[in-house]
This record gives sequence, C-alpha cells and structure tokens, in this order.
Amino acid sequence: MITKKISRQSANRVGNTFNEYNIHSVGSLNPNARVVQNLHFSPIKPLFITKIINKLYDLSTQEITSADIDLKRYKIDEKEDFNRLNRWKDDIKMYAPYRGLMNEIYQGFENLGKNRRETVYRWLNREYRRLHNELDADELFDALKDYVSKKVNDDITLFDSISLEEMEENVCIVLVDAFIECRIFSINFSFF
Repeated sequence: MITKKISRQSANRVGNTFNEYNIHSVGSLNPNARVVQNLHFSPIKPLFITKIINKLYDLSTQEITSADIDLKRYKIDEKEDFNRLNRWKDDIKMYAPYRGLMNEIYQGFENLGKNRRETVYRWLNREYRRLHNELDADELFDALKDYVSKKVNDDITLFDSISLEEMEENVCIVLVDAFIECRIFSINFSFF
C-alpha cells in the first residue's frame, strides 16, 4: 500500500491559488506522479439572472400599468392555447405588463456593453428544452419556475432583503418576458 503525503512548499495564497504543491510518495515512487503547480479553485459563479431579479426588486416601487405595452401584438392568447397553458394564463396576463420594465433593465446592461438579454434567454431556453423532454403545458412552466427559483435562491449574490415570495414573483416576471419573446415554449408561426 502506498501512502501519499501532500505538503505545501509555498503557503503564499493569492485568492484561491496556491503557488506550488509537491507530492511525496512513501515507498516506491510512481513515475506517473507529477507536481501540480498553480492549482486554482474556482469560486462559485453568480448567475446573471440573479442580477435581473435584484434589479426588479430595486425597481419594484414603479407603477406598472397595462397601457405600458401593447399585449395584443404579441398574440399571447394564441401562444397559451397552442402550448395548452391553462393555470398560467392569469399569471401571464398579470406579469405581461412588466415587459417594458424588463426591456428597460436589459437596455441598462446593454448600455454598459453587455448583451445579457440573449444570455438569459439562451439559459432559460436550454433549461426549457431539457425539461420539455419529460413535461409539457402547465407542468413544464411550473418546473421551469421551480428550477430557476432554486438556482436564484442558491446564488450568493441574491439580495438578503428579498423575501421568497418577492423572489418567486420576479422569477415569474422574467419567465413571462421570455414566454412573450418566444424564447420558451413553442409558437405556431401562422399566428404572425
């Protein structure tokens, strides 16, 4: 039996990076063993969608009215029927007026040179397609909301002051925006 002992030659830490590790074997030396230098431990990466949720929370005092956006041009009723959404119809109508606020938030990030709208839409679409293999209709929308809510709730950058209810409501706003933009759920192109 070979026992290995790992010792740090240089304990100078820079962030999570150690300068050098030496691996010593007791007994016979393994010719395949090598010195690992500059071993880097990646920190947990924050989700960009959490930044959107935090920004929605910051702007939650803004008054949103149905007049802020022309919902008829998005053919929401047809999309709901085509995807057999029943339970989510009221939620979609309730959160659809936030479309203008979502556009304002995304535009703010784009003005900084960061096209995060597409990043968020692609991430949501990827998760939608993964869940779509097993679920459809309202159950799929529920599962996507639960998945995104869990990811955001676990993100260390989520504001501590956001309650679970506020966080889930903001997740619904983001999902409904993606639904309206046809980034999640199918569309029948004969609608347009």
